Amino acid sequence: MAIWHELGGFMCLFNNCCRDNRFGVANEPFFCPRMQAYVVRGPRGPVGPQGPSGLNGIITNNATFAQQPEVAVLSNGGVPLSTNYTLNGTKITHIPATSDINLSAGTYMISYSLSAVGENAGDEIIFTLSLNGTPQNALTRQIISTTQLQDLSGNAIITVPQNSTLSLQNLSTVSVNVENVVLSIVNLS
Repeated sequence: MAIWHELGGFMCLFNNCCRDNRFGVANEPFFCPRMQAYVVRGPRGPVGPQGPSGLNGIITNNATFAQQPEVAVLSNGGVPLSTNYTLNGTKITHIPATSDINLSAGTYMISYSLSAVGENAGDEIIFTLSLNGTPQNALTRQIISTTQLQDLSGNAIITVPQNSTLSLQNLSTVSVNVENVVLSIVNLS
């Protein structure tokens, strides 16, 4: 970065002497290679007035919920979310250990991930996010169970009416054990 420096009516462009000399110390000379002269920095001036406050961040309503220990979720049941890791703003509310998340009207970016295993190998496992009891197709994921935990995840942007309820729901015909559940919501507008 080039910096202009004025000395006795003479303008000097120097690239490194201020940086290399930490802009000099008040009243102590430092050598400016461009000018081939010693330069003395004057005393620091008074602090100026405070500037205007910046704009608030765009994302003021967001949340992250989790269910870490394994839990059995009945067929057509909601996944209880035991922990509210992040819960900012007033448009998203949740009571820990319940499955329902309350949302004010708006557009939200929603994502979830979980690990699941059915009662038996070959069971069809289906999870979705339900909005006011209606499964959201963009957020529905389906796998065939093995004897090992399998990962499911989904994400979408949805617009919801006022006083909406969102829940992560097991649409399988069998009970499913889930763990490592993380659900994140960001209010976009």
